[in-house]
Amino acid sequence: MSKKKEKSVTDLSLDLITNDMNLAKAFATIARSSYAQRRLAEGNSARTKSVRFYCEALRALLQLGERDRKAFTSDLEALRMNIEWLSMQRGASQQSFSSDEDASVERLLKLLEEVG
Repeated sequence: MSKKKEKSVTDLSLDLITNDMNLAKAFATIARSSYAQRRLAEGNSARTKSVRFYCEALRALLQLGERDRKAFTSDLEALRMNIEWLSMQRGASQQSFSSDEDASVERLLKLLEEVG
């Protein structure tokens, strides 16, 4: 039997960030499909989940060093643009995020830009 190599805290954090980003992408895809089918309530719910997982990934990234954060830059930007597009879809504004959620996302994005 071979011993399994234990992962470092950084490796575990990177795995968590990757998982959060993958979930955010999956829910963004569900939201896009739902909006296309005019299922607005389902689209809004999926969009909300996508943003929450995106924010979790951002929070975890802020705890890492610059080198580790840079590996996620392009994926984060693509996901952010996708979420922004979803937020502009018809019906999305009917169930917009609370000002607290918007402010929280904006603070996270500013922190990431400042730290990175």
